Amino acid sequence: MSTYECEICGAKFCNNVQCKMLIKQKSTMSSFSYKTHFGQLEGELRENHARLEEQKVALREEKLRKFLNKCEDLFEDALSKIEGASVTDTSLVTIPTGLPEMAPIDDSLYSNYVSHLKDILDTAFSKSILEIIEEPQNAVSSSSFDDQDWLNDILEKLCTTCKGGCCRSGSHKAYLNEGSINRIRMHNQMITKKELLDYYISHIRADHIQGACINQTNTGCSLPRELRSDTCNDHFCASLTNYIRKPTKNVIAIQSNCSPLGLTNGDFVDIVDIVFIDEESSRTLTHGKSGE
Repeated sequence: MSTYECEICGAKFCNNVQCKMLIKQKSTMSSFSYKTHFGQLEGELRENHARLEEQKVALREEKLRKFLNKCEDLFEDALSKIEGASVTDTSLVTIPTGLPEMAPIDDSLYSNYVSHLKDILDTAFSKSILEIIEEPQNAVSSSSFDDQDWLNDILEKLCTTCKGGCCRSGSHKAYLNEGSINRIRMHNQMITKKELLDYYISHIRADHIQGACINQTNTGCSLPRELRSDTCNDHFCASLTNYIRKPTKNVIAIQSNCSPLGLTNGDFVDIVDIVFIDEESSRTLTHGKSGE
């Protein structure tokens, strides 16, 4: 059972007065007496919670169904207005939205980031290059599709349009770990710990996206790709993962004003942009809330 799960009804962060009363009674009564007097009530509370959860799931699924149907209609309308594009060479991709506001990087965020860098550098440099190379998990990782430059270009444009929905949780760690440092050392075996620390620090901007990764800016990641974590280089949200399975050279991206998780649980707000993307460019087809 989760630490935050009510032992009576099973809800997380439960504030039910009856549940609190039963928890108190449990601590003062024998198991037999408690079950005799309150067993039925506890069962009813648990059933009520389960029923409410089912209703929430059904509501989310209905909202998501309506959203996806709306996206299909918008996709067909947009496709009809794009010369040369067809349903056989154009994919519909729904994408989330990153946080919008820039703010100065405060002293606490800066110091925590530098402290984290020093920790992972110390751990990484405690091993020799030979030890790193011999570890199977340190094989060089890359998300690039070497024989499909056009796909790399489209994925980059999709992530740029999203504006870092996946960067929201980066905070002061930026998804960097010992493995990130080891990958860099394998490519540049002469680099020192101090040089690498200075290299990371030199890419810290004065401002970043408020509430997100320290390296996220309004123009993208402040780190060059070779300094980013494997998570940042290799991770794709669910929408892009689905697109990669069957990619096309044209994409109509429908952007919802929500987090990446919101696109999977129906917790979206509205459609804010429709963007046509190919390997050459991206252009906005509509802008602003589309309404229901």
